[in-house]
Amino acid sequence: MNEKVSAAPSLSFCAGLPSICEKYGMEEDLSSYKYIGSTGWGDPICLYEDDGSIVYLDHEENLEYETFINSSISKEQLLEQSQSMGYLKKQ
Repeated sequence: MNEKVSAAPSLSFCAGLPSICEKYGMEEDLSSYKYIGSTGWGDPICLYEDDGSIVYLDHEENLEYETFINSSISKEQLLEQSQSMGYLKKQ
């Protein structure tokens, strides 16, 4: 399912939790970043699996710089929300 959900102020969220590499077809190893959406400026919003934080990566700097957004949302909460919205099947 490739549906997107939008939220003010200009945030978009995608179905599932693909790695940033899968989302953008990248070869470099950024697989610890799971893509969950994007900002209004086109910066990908990601779950950083190494520490569970939510960050966005600066697309104008080739995704080399991250900005912290939140650390109190767990991966399990994101998966549960994705499942309740029908983006992921419950296992």
